[in-house]
Amino acid sequence: MVAGQIESPFADGYALLHQEPATEEYRGKEYSFTYHHYVCQITSQSFTTDEADDINVSQLYGQHLH
Repeated sequence: MVAGQIESPFADGYALLHQEPATEEYRGKEYSFTYHHYVCQITSQSFTTDEADDINVSQLYGQHLH
């Protein structure tokens, strides 16, 4: 599970979890999923963590298997 707020690696502050609709091509087919990423409140830089990456990839892989 990903946290809703973490310390930002870019500034002395926090980053908030964002979830937004996205599409990605995987093995020649396009899939829709909810993209999980963080946005720094100070710099507005977007980034992911290992946990967010795991969720994003598992959504794509799960759809691919069905």
